[in-house]
Amino acid sequence: MTDPEARERIDGEAAAWAARHALAELTEAEQAELDAWLAQDRRHAGAYLRAQASYYAMEEAALASPVPTPSNDDEPGERTIQAEEPARAPNQMPRRAVAIGLAVAASLAALVFSLPVLRAPSASSAHVTQLADGSSVDLGKGGVIRSAIDGRSRRITLDRGEATFHVAKDRSRPFIVQSGKVYAEATGTVYSVRRVGDNGGAVRVTEGTVRVWSEGARDKAVMLHAGHALTLDPESVRKAAASAQSFWFEDTSIAEAAARFNAANATRIVVADPAIGRMTIMGRFKPDRPAEFAKAAAALAGAQVVEREGMLVIQKK
Repeated sequence: MTDPEARERIDGEAAAWAARHALAELTEAEQAELDAWLAQDRRHAGAYLRAQASYYAMEEAALASPVPTPSNDDEPGERTIQAEEPARAPNQMPRRAVAIGLAVAASLAALVFSLPVLRAPSASSAHVTQLADGSSVDLGKGGVIRSAIDGRSRRITLDRGEATFHVAKDRSRPFIVQSGKVYAEATGTVYSVRRVGDNGGAVRVTEGTVRVWSEGARDKAVMLHAGHALTLDPESVRKAAASAQSFWFEDTSIAEAAARFNAANATRIVVADPAIGRMTIMGRFKPDRPAEFAKAAAALAGAQVVEREGMLVIQKK
């Protein structure tokens, strides 16, 4: 079978699955059959996503009456991906959807959309899907993201839960995940982001490096390296700091924070590398525990702490 014939066959099968899934919730047996088909060929997943997008586009064009629109929380061009959603009874589908499904199957080859609407195949299975730029996302149970990917930017909003991103390399379009007021940026790596409270986020890096900053402080971003993690929850930390006697740092350079500890303790903190000293740190620390601060600062910088003649030296590994 030639490549064009294979693509035509795959697109036809994908269109049939997309219409079948949209008309009614799949049974457990049907879902298993779909999962097996998706696993047969790496091209199947992309074709299925395009088919879903085409289905919704055709539905909107074919229905004369108004169709459901995205919530007011969605920005233009955004698409929502969530790990779970309540099952929809078959009798709730518009009768005209059957005809629309057949129209999609006939017209799919001419329609290509880069931002499909996706939902998890089932509440119990892992929700791993490919984004329009070639990156993939693994949503944890209950996780919901919105994606806005075009030729100029790649932006993801984590509304709740946790997600792990395998970012396709593209230095011209940084991949930015927003969790409340916390941002995590990479150009090609693997990292996870978990929503913390109303405005915070927890970032953990598996491969490469990720730039992390809080809203309004991009110029003071912290670089996280593989194996390191950082949790930023500005409001909760600020409340805790107000109720306890401590050093509170908010986007403070490591060098400046170390100077404050040195003024309060006999054990001095020395930042050996100026680049490390320029990096910023946020959090609450006990004034009489310089070692705890030094270790936290070193973890953020991907560095190490070496004790030397009564000093705590933060230096490159």
